[in-house]
Amino acid sequence: MSINAIACVNKLLGGNVVAGSALFVGRRFVSALPMLILITMADNATARSSTPARVAAFCGAVVLGAVVYALAFQYVQPAGWIARDGTFSDGTIFLVMQFFQALPYGGLAAALLFYFAHEQRHTRALQNSSVAKLALDRQTIEARLQALQAQIEPHFLFNTLANVRLLYEGDASRAKALIHDLADYLRAALPCMRETGSTLGRELALVQAYLRILKVRMGERLDVSVEVPADLCGASLPSMMLTTLVENAIKHGLNPRPEGGTIAIRAERYGTAVRIVVTDDGVGFQQKRGAGIGLANTRARLASLYGEAGLLTLEANLRGGVSATIELPYCAPGTQATAS
Repeated sequence: MSINAIACVNKLLGGNVVAGSALFVGRRFVSALPMLILITMADNATARSSTPARVAAFCGAVVLGAVVYALAFQYVQPAGWIARDGTFSDGTIFLVMQFFQALPYGGLAAALLFYFAHEQRHTRALQNSSVAKLALDRQTIEARLQALQAQIEPHFLFNTLANVRLLYEGDASRAKALIHDLADYLRAALPCMRETGSTLGRELALVQAYLRILKVRMGERLDVSVEVPADLCGASLPSMMLTTLVENAIKHGLNPRPEGGTIAIRAERYGTAVRIVVTDDGVGFQQKRGAGIGLANTRARLASLYGEAGLLTLEANLRGGVSATIELPYCAPGTQATAS
């Protein structure tokens, strides 16, 4: 603002420099409002356009805004402002000077708005990309779990049918009763096999039904012990995982032992985790165990679902046999933990 302009404002306002300056800035702001509105409209109108189109729209808004600013600033001036200042006696020169004064400020405002809008679009694109990646990772994990589950199903069924065949060779009448029990069990169990998630209580019920079927063939050679607190029955557990451990203990631990033995199932809370232990007093590690598809897939499923928080360990018991322990995060009913 020139010295002559300040003097003119000061004279009009009776020497009050502060009030005059405030009024002068206010008039500038009011004159600049149309330009800001035009720039904002250009931003909204080209939000989904290419960068060249947005730049052209911003440039047009700045130029048009500068014209409006010059006209508005002249309109809000006090009467006689231009006439009293000999430098600006020509109104055309005054308009041109105000136009060129407004261009840098308009360009700066447009550049800032363009930059922040571009950053916002870039951030939103990154967020959408991250969400899409998470969805793809989840689909990949689910597909992998379904493939593992598809391997477990025939493995379980073939072993069960083999037991039926062995029983038929020794006692056909008992085998017939076993087939009826097996049909009832599979009618309830097969829908669960197609699900990746279940609960400890639900899986325990299936395991107990499975052991009842085996007890028809093994008779006194099989004893079962279950120690699972009622408050843990709702804990989340991948489907068929408990059945796989029990089946492995029967096949590799008790079957090779002439007198059979005991299968013990125990569960407990351990901090924020749940431990499920399946113990047998069979032949132990004298037989090859742990290399089958059942335990291999159990480890892979735990790793896919829980990462390092999902563990499967095998330990030899002091009095013979093996303890298989699953450790996984405790999840309330209806929830499912995932790998971090």
